[in-house]
Amino acid sequence: MMQANEHAPSALYDVVVIGGGIVGCAVLWELAKYDLKLLLLERGPDVATGISKANSGILHTGFDAPPGTLEAALVTAASHRFPDVCKLLDVPIRRCGAIMVALNEEDLQACEEVLEQARANGVHDVQRLSRAQLLEMEPNVNPCAVGGLLIPRESVSCSARLTIAYAESAVLNGAEVGLNEPVLGLAPTPDGLLLQTPRRQVQTRFAVNAAGLYADDVARLVGDESFRITPRKGEFFVLDRHASGIVSHIVLPVPTPTTKGILVAPTVDGNLIVGPTADDIQDKADVATTADGLRRVAEGARRLVPSLRPEQYAIAQYAGLRSVCSTGRFEIRPSCACPRLIHAAGIRSTGLSASPEIARTVRELLAAAGLSLKERPGYRPERPGIQRVRDADPEQLERLYSLDSRYAHLVCRCEHISEAELVRAIHSPIPARTLDALKRRVRVGTGRCQGGFCTPRVLEILARELGLPPDSICKDAPGSELLVGPNKWRWMQAHED
Repeated sequence: MMQANEHAPSALYDVVVIGGGIVGCAVLWELAKYDLKLLLLERGPDVATGISKANSGILHTGFDAPPGTLEAALVTAASHRFPDVCKLLDVPIRRCGAIMVALNEEDLQACEEVLEQARANGVHDVQRLSRAQLLEMEPNVNPCAVGGLLIPRESVSCSARLTIAYAESAVLNGAEVGLNEPVLGLAPTPDGLLLQTPRRQVQTRFAVNAAGLYADDVARLVGDESFRITPRKGEFFVLDRHASGIVSHIVLPVPTPTTKGILVAPTVDGNLIVGPTADDIQDKADVATTADGLRRVAEGARRLVPSLRPEQYAIAQYAGLRSVCSTGRFEIRPSCACPRLIHAAGIRSTGLSASPEIARTVRELLAAAGLSLKERPGYRPERPGIQRVRDADPEQLERLYSLDSRYAHLVCRCEHISEAELVRAIHSPIPARTLDALKRRVRVGTGRCQGGFCTPRVLEILARELGLPPDSICKDAPGSELLVGPNKWRWMQAHED
């Protein structure tokens, strides 16, 4: 329980959201439609720094969710909303569809069970594929395939950019975001809750626990031991765009009782990704890739697409952690120990896919608990993104150059990112203050050279726009400064006179 200290409580909030991942930011976005005083607290230096920056980016239809569960209902409902949500928030979405590949008769029987599951969940457009149909759609799939399934509405987006868009939309409509503010204490009061961060005490009428991997730690702050969260690591390869033509659909293996398996999928930005593994670990901060994990990813990829050599095309590897709940289900409910704390926890690998419906469910729980919901005067539903040089046609480029000549200054040659895009991200509603924050917003440094050419220039632009010395600029969290020791900028300052 929280101990009082010298920090004076801040102004009273209606709702404080704990956690700046896809779920927490979606909740903030949903609540910002109403006339409420809102705050999101995130332990990291930016939103989307945890689970939400390191996953497959797949928007599921719910075809394979356990029938009759809350997860199935939310994912299925959200799948119909995403085209409109992404358009409203100016986030890319690509409806590429998915195919499930049966490599033997046993797999083919399992596909029939998946088809029945899809129909039970109300996903009625899943279709059987013969071997000939499968190989016509994806000629590079394993020629041993005997058939499979087509799931036409499976799509891909960018989890990090959607998380940021949710949060920025909320900020544009009056919400506040506190970064580098882990919740260290949480105590019930007669009228709500009192939260403690390293910087301040925060009073609120209600709080939402969307802390992802740390949701059980937040629950324990109020004496709630009703669930535990275990991290499950998934390792991925990112492949160069030269490999993008190998497959055009999300290519799925037939799931087993223990795992959905390793997939091959396109991204919204033209790459392919391969993965993930599924290894239960104990350390909630362990996002290191491993030789064994990447070996298993490569083997799984070749089982589906024999010609694919991740080691040949790989430009990056990453690992993400999923929140595995001890109850085996979504925990979206009031805390049994503190009814004014609403859990949005145990959201394993479908947090992206279910996010707008999770947010709607949390809003309904808050309303049932007594939160008054009146429409926010002047609410702005659209959130304009940053115009990308890469996506512009010649006419649009001319217009961009006339608006800001820095659009003509390419900084990242691999991804065609201009100086203007970086500057806009640095001064966005949730400002990018680190190299990784810029990467999440505009993809600078994510191409073939992985920042080998553009990092010095990006560092210079960050320092200039933030008014900070270059040696204080971090890759991500404090302690990851890119420069150490003497540098030319310091020397020039010392010799100005």
